Amino acid sequence: MTLPTAFLRTAIICLSFFAQTTLADFGCTGPVRVVMEWPDHCDGRLAYMADANNSKWVCTLSQRSESMVLAAVASGLKLTTVFPDSVNATCATLDTHYLSPRYIMVRNDQ
Repeated sequence: MTLPTAFLRTAIICLSFFAQTTLADFGCTGPVRVVMEWPDHCDGRLAYMADANNSKWVCTLSQRSESMVLAAVASGLKLTTVFPDSVNATCATLDTHYLSPRYIMVRNDQ
């Protein structure tokens, strides 16, 4: 293998790894602090705010996810909100309200 070919192969592998690690869904885990229904936002679904989401309002996805959020609040369990890579942020740098997550999970690992 010649030097340019080896370099190109290494560069492609590195770029592939970089793309996979930086363009990935990310999850924010913590207690839900506030739940709100405001018909003007979230297509009529509930919205919730959690410390882990940089105190930004997040839309629920369905009636099932609304139930999960309310169950997490009632039981004091943590909620993990997973955002798609297209949000282009981290949990600490979320700067937009009423985001739609990819999915949510109620956690019992206190």
